[in-house]
Amino acid sequence: MSDSPQVDPLTRRSEWSNWIILIVLALAMFFIFHFRPFGHRDATSHRAVGQKLPSLMLMPLTGDSQPTALRNLSGQVVLVNFWGTWCPPCRSELPHIAAIEEKYRGLGGFQLLAVSCGRGERENVPELRDETAAMLKNMKIDMPTYTDPDGASRAAYDSVAGFDGYPTTFLLDGQGVIRGVWSGFRPGIEQEMEELISQLLAKRG
Repeated sequence: MSDSPQVDPLTRRSEWSNWIILIVLALAMFFIFHFRPFGHRDATSHRAVGQKLPSLMLMPLTGDSQPTALRNLSGQVVLVNFWGTWCPPCRSELPHIAAIEEKYRGLGGFQLLAVSCGRGERENVPELRDETAAMLKNMKIDMPTYTDPDGASRAAYDSVAGFDGYPTTFLLDGQGVIRGVWSGFRPGIEQEMEELISQLLAKRG
């Protein structure tokens, strides 16, 4: 006869149940922290909505982009997207941003500014240009991109909205007032952007 202790089947089942619960909780926490959009809230309820963007100065990076300042955007509805080639959520979102740019391309009164950002505060523009161009080519995306080389435009946005990370997208009306803010990426976010763009364009008459 064996001297080893006998484990009650109910006890064994309970131990397995505890382990399963712990595994499920661990997986849930992983997906929450790695795949949910950070700071998600309704785009029009963000604390920055209704505030005027202090300044915006972007330089050309790829495509036919040109130096762009806030004063040059007066009267236009403008979607600004800060993203990085090194950022997984940004790569997931970029095709949707490109689709919005293509949909409204040539439409008077709208401009999309896709701003490619490096990891650090000071950006190596030639290196950033090469990385951005390579990614756009690989993803078969044809749209102009911009750079914020000294971070001044991000700092201006941060002063009124708080910069949460990448990707960050916000929508300006014709007076340079922030009307929508999206932090992070989640499926369907592009539909919210398009709806708000259409509403603002309709108000322009």
